[in-house]
Amino acid sequence: MSLDAVPTSHSVPFAARAVPGAAPASPATQVAHLLAFATRLLGDAGLALEATRRVLEEHGEDAHVSLRELERRLVFQLRAHLGELHESALDGLLPSFSPLGAHLAPPPSLAGASPARLRAGTQRGFAELPPLSRAVLLLTDGHGLTPAECARWLALPEARVREVRHHARQALLTLLARA
Repeated sequence: MSLDAVPTSHSVPFAARAVPGAAPASPATQVAHLLAFATRLLGDAGLALEATRRVLEEHGEDAHVSLRELERRLVFQLRAHLGELHESALDGLLPSFSPLGAHLAPPPSLAGASPARLRAGTQRGFAELPPLSRAVLLLTDGHGLTPAECARWLALPEARVREVRHHARQALLTLLARA
């Protein structure tokens, strides 16, 4: 597998997960998937290309390595770029509560929003999230990892992954309501 077959534009679509019983994805599709995965994870196409290239070089031509394992290796390699989430990174995006625990402002309503508006708003909002929040949402909500699996991939306590995921979802709702 190499990056030679992948288009140089970084608008490679995020490839679908393998369907049980279906033929395995071609090497070019797997590379495109990894590149798209890394780009969504980092939000930086240049870093994503470099990280994907390093993972593929480490992997060599070993056809027995699954796409899931390549993703795990990619996340492991990128942990330093994801950094630690500072609470101030989400200031203004999380709901506010009174001393009694009631919402100070009602949660945003997305009822009646068109699917196209929601999709576009989600993509923009996702890109605005801090890197660790993006990573946790992508791995849990996008890839279906449990919080425990995500915690192992990111070398974080499971409670921290659950907290980051909750705050990221709340912030994404706020960003969607603004869109």
